Amino acid sequence: MKLNLQAKIILPCLGTLLTLMTVSAFFLSNLIINQLEENTENFLSAENMAMAKNVENTVFGYKQTLESIAENDIFKDYADIMDTNIEDEELFDNAKKIVSKLTASHPDFVQFNVTDSKGTVIMSTNDSSVQQKTFIGDREYFRIAMSGKSNFSHPLMSKS
Repeated sequence: MKLNLQAKIILPCLGTLLTLMTVSAFFLSNLIINQLEENTENFLSAENMAMAKNVENTVFGYKQTLESIAENDIFKDYADIMDTNIEDEELFDNAKKIVSKLTASHPDFVQFNVTDSKGTVIMSTNDSSVQQKTFIGDREYFRIAMSGKSNFSHPLMSKS
């Protein structure tokens, strides 16, 4: 089949046009993908910063709540008495009621424990902690707290 002059001009032009369109589509899709990746990275970075700030604010609020609970004079009085009269049933029942009220008024906290000065759990919202005589005196957060400083530890596995 003989190609006339028109076909000889049109076919290479169409081939060139098709090649240019393919290269342009590839370049454009690459540009779009890069822009989407950048937008996604920026969005995730902003979300991450917002979440981190939210967690920081929540932890700060929890710390303030716990410090205000710990400053309650009734706990200081009970701590002194419980160290010397751990067998006093009435005292123990009254303290348990206080801890139960704390649990009801602060549902964000899963468990409240009261220990003696050595670190043995003497009262808890988790009865197995008391029954097993759970000892937390070897935990770093306990030693820091007993030195009079507030602190937050990394998440820990319960001993009870």
